Amino acid sequence: MLYMCFHIGELRYALQARSVASVIPRVPLQPCAELNTTQTGSLLFKQQLLPVFDLCQILRHQPAEAALSTRILILTDDQDARLLCGIIVEQATGTIRLDKLPDTLTQNSRSGSLTETVQTRSGETIQLIKLPQLMEMLLNTTIVQHNINNNIQTGTIR
Repeated sequence: MLYMCFHIGELRYALQARSVASVIPRVPLQPCAELNTTQTGSLLFKQQLLPVFDLCQILRHQPAEAALSTRILILTDDQDARLLCGIIVEQATGTIRLDKLPDTLTQNSRSGSLTETVQTRSGETIQLIKLPQLMEMLLNTTIVQHNINNNIQTGTIR
């Protein structure tokens, strides 16, 4: 299986590549008007306003560094191809193929843990992020409010 790799601080993370619709440079975001939210801002992507979260800020309480390798990953729901949100990550420069995953990863994919630690063949440790848990953590109430606001603005609520 193919994974998109990135860093948050010194730790290396990976997310299933099929969950990443696009990788874009860090661009200026529209400010977030909501108070008490983990949302960094909003981004107009393919005619859809998406919430964007700085994963570095959320997980290590420091904003992502301003570097060329800092990217916004546009996440999608691989079940129905809906665009969900963007996450800002550091050193998003490549992919890795992991063919043999631990049994616990597939058995506990819905458990409360955000990540599962795996070792690559070269002995490197990678934290695999589980998309359902990530979305729950990031968008618990934000995505609901965001979608309601977007639908009201575009007049699509019936």
